[in-house]
Amino acid sequence: MKNYITINIHHSIENILKQHVIRHCFKPVSSEDQFEKLEFFGDSYLNYAISNNIFQTRTMFGPHHMTMLRSFCTKNKTLFWLYNMLNLEQFVIQEERKPHKDDKTFIKNKADIVEAMIGEMHLSQSDQCKEILKDIISLLYYIGNEIFIKSKYHESVTNQAIVKSNPNIPTNNQKEIKDNLDTKTQPEEQQQQPEQQKQKQQQKQKQKQQKQKQQKQKQQKQQSPKILPLKPLSPKISEETKKSFKKVTSSIVISKK
Repeated sequence: MKNYITINIHHSIENILKQHVIRHCFKPVSSEDQFEKLEFFGDSYLNYAISNNIFQTRTMFGPHHMTMLRSFCTKNKTLFWLYNMLNLEQFVIQEERKPHKDDKTFIKNKADIVEAMIGEMHLSQSDQCKEILKDIISLLYYIGNEIFIKSKYHESVTNQAIVKSNPNIPTNNQKEIKDNLDTKTQPEEQQQQPEQQKQKQQQKQKQKQQKQKQQKQKQQKQQSPKILPLKPLSPKISEETKKSFKKVTSSIVISKK
């Protein structure tokens, strides 16, 4: 069914291109100024259309979860998938393909084309474009929902629904579910902060200990007395010893004679 929809959208886009209903959205290089305006408008319209769908169909969602679902539907990676699913590359000639330095830029370039296409279709006010836009929005909404269901946010929405639909749950249990929900819906960066802070503190403590050790060693070296080299002391000889020594040496000389 999904393949049929994508093929149908592809052929519909091909038809409106031949009829010149849309002209600039697949020319990011030669129509750069107009392309960027269409991209801006398409991004705004897409956010509005997806927000409207979520508001109408996800009544149990709070604002936070609505925002998360919308971001899954409209982020660059989702638009990049749509670009490939609809085989939009066929409508972009080689000269109109922007260079890319990395994967992120490559994905953004394709996503920008999708946004510009949505913007130009909406501005055309063509009935055919309106029908194509409905299918595109539905497809993006479907992809975003699939990503949302696999994310941690889906479980927290389920917990909220349990609390709301069961008012007889004891207050303590409601608080436990709510606390669990709040921790799970925090962005990953915020959840990782305590662990990162702990690691930073440990590193700082190690550095402080090393500095203290180095300072202690330096102080010990400064405080230890300098050992000077010993000079040989010449022994003091008394006069009597000298005289006796002379007698002994003279007697040795006489005996030799």
